[in-house]
Amino acid sequence: MLLALASLVAPLAVLGFLSPALPAAAAERASTQTGDWTCREKICQRASRRGAYLTLELQSRRAAPCWVVFEPHALTNVKALQATPFIVRLEPGQTRTAGLLAIEDAAMPHRYQTKWRALPGNPHAVHDDRWHYRMPFGGSQPIPISQGYNGRFSHRGASAYALDFPMSWGTPILAARGGTIVEVVNDKVASGIRTGESEGDNRVVIEHLDGTFAIYAHLRHGGPARVGQRVQSGELIGLSGDTGFSTGPHLHFEVYKIGMDGRRQSIPVKFWNGTKAGFTALAGLQYKPGCPRDGGEMCLPGELASEPGLSSAGPARALPAAPSSSGSGGANPGTGDAQLRRREDGACVCPNGATLHVDLPCNLVCGR
Repeated sequence: MLLALASLVAPLAVLGFLSPALPAAAAERASTQTGDWTCREKICQRASRRGAYLTLELQSRRAAPCWVVFEPHALTNVKALQATPFIVRLEPGQTRTAGLLAIEDAAMPHRYQTKWRALPGNPHAVHDDRWHYRMPFGGSQPIPISQGYNGRFSHRGASAYALDFPMSWGTPILAARGGTIVEVVNDKVASGIRTGESEGDNRVVIEHLDGTFAIYAHLRHGGPARVGQRVQSGELIGLSGDTGFSTGPHLHFEVYKIGMDGRRQSIPVKFWNGTKAGFTALAGLQYKPGCPRDGGEMCLPGELASEPGLSSAGPARALPAAPSSSGSGGANPGTGDAQLRRREDGACVCPNGATLHVDLPCNLVCGR
């Protein structure tokens, strides 16, 4: 069981900007003008002007990655050059271009407002149903599911597609799918139900290649998991416990994505049994433990196969904020970024996933 997690969505931030008109000749000669950073909830924004174009930048001063939904509105004498809202993933300390605005008449004043909301995940993430999850626990004994999908006790709403595995205290908890650890809570020591305290649970959250997440909750105090750590299926990430809203030692396992409103949306998943179809885990049935990464000959053929695109080298990369359009074309010369390219139809594909149909150099419209 798992109580709804506290919202990680920043309050909606709204800012307004007004710039005076420039004489046409002066506007044409104008060099880049960069404004100061304006910050709220550790997300900062600024605008840089180059001629008739405004580059909107975002910077994260948070300790964990986030996605920022950023929207310019109330536009006067200015227009967005790509679909809004802009959606950008920010790593801790990272600065990225959110989008580009064009001033329609440089001889007239222009104004606009911006609003943004920070999300803990990609609202455009689509679960890769080809991946079949491994059982998220080790040990030597089969373990039943006490509460499955749409369980009457607590698996409703955001956690409808969650599974509870009752198990002995200290049972090894294994990654059911590889990815990057983005959240670790391991400083709780007891069940909130028995102590009467409202403290939360210990947990590990892993972000997958497709932008979805898996949460492993109610873990024992301590544990080997660290934020930023890259793991593959079968790796040890903790030990079972009964911290938080828990009546006894068990594991709450749930795969989810983040919606545009910042809330979790749980996802039904299939588990691995060596077949193409996989299977759905059901309440009341027992399941054999997953094979640990160092299980060697104990593992069945294919049980520890790595997901394509997932390796132990380098940080995990989630999918772009929105699916990129197909097409080919080399990188723009001089950009130094292979993700910045022009397609055969002339559109610029920017590192933040934006596709811009404008007759301008890609390194300018993508804010390089």
